[in-house]
Amino acid sequence: MQTRRLALLLLAALVVGIFLWRARAVTGAEANAPVVVTRSSAQSTVSAADQPRVVTPQASPLRHELSFDSITSISQLQHEATTSDQPGQALEYLRVAATYCEYRALDARYKTHREKTGQMSPRELRSLAYQRAFGKRFCNVRFEDSGTLAEKFMSLDSEDDMLQALFLGSLDDAEAASAGVAVAHQLIRESKAPDAIARSAQFLLLRGDYLPQAQGIPAPPGMDNLQARFDAQMLAISMLGCEMRGGCGPGGFHTALNCGRYCSPTVSLNDVWRKSTSPQTFAYARALVAALKADRASARH
Repeated sequence: MQTRRLALLLLAALVVGIFLWRARAVTGAEANAPVVVTRSSAQSTVSAADQPRVVTPQASPLRHELSFDSITSISQLQHEATTSDQPGQALEYLRVAATYCEYRALDARYKTHREKTGQMSPRELRSLAYQRAFGKRFCNVRFEDSGTLAEKFMSLDSEDDMLQALFLGSLDDAEAASAGVAVAHQLIRESKAPDAIARSAQFLLLRGDYLPQAQGIPAPPGMDNLQARFDAQMLAISMLGCEMRGGCGPGGFHTALNCGRYCSPTVSLNDVWRKSTSPQTFAYARALVAALKADRASARH
């Protein structure tokens, strides 16, 4: 346990160090000039001798974007992750899947208090039965525990999008946090890792910011409330993530992960969102998804 805690602390120190290094590149001698901060431009202002040593994985024609539309088990996910073109994102997929399977293993052994006392509605009981059946199918082999997988982030390239996004929220120093905002905006516009995008958006929204892509989209009633704004804009980020990684249709892993009391073999995550949010919030989120996709497309040109 002490070894794991030390490893995670070292990882946090490494990532914070990277952001501080980037912040110095932005706030140095030319800080008073107009500067567009990007991850690559921050790096280019530092001499080769000052740059941290980075081990870059060799490009492989066999690497590909991992899609959950074709993944039905953790064993298949483990295999697909080895050739993903986003190592950090693939590792995060494995960590989330391991956490899910750890919970399902406990759930298979113990009944909840509401289940024991007969307080669950028929719909909740059907949803629970589906979750248990899905978990039994998906968690079909032994897997590394989520804590061990978390330690493996230390072995990633320091420029990996998932690694950069993972510790945005830990940047307490004002200088580092300022650089973090620029990195978060760029990850949202350019990253191919949906969980890096989600963590970047969460970092910005928890600071009280709007996603800039939301400008010009009519806000539904109550959007002046910080929590409502956070929920609606994060819903859009989740929708974008579904389009990028899949697994959100009926029988999909991310549907099972997030369907709550609405789980069934025929329910998609889009169905769950329609049932659990107001029509106005749902429409706002869809409009924001379109704006995010348009902005990401423009960033590629």
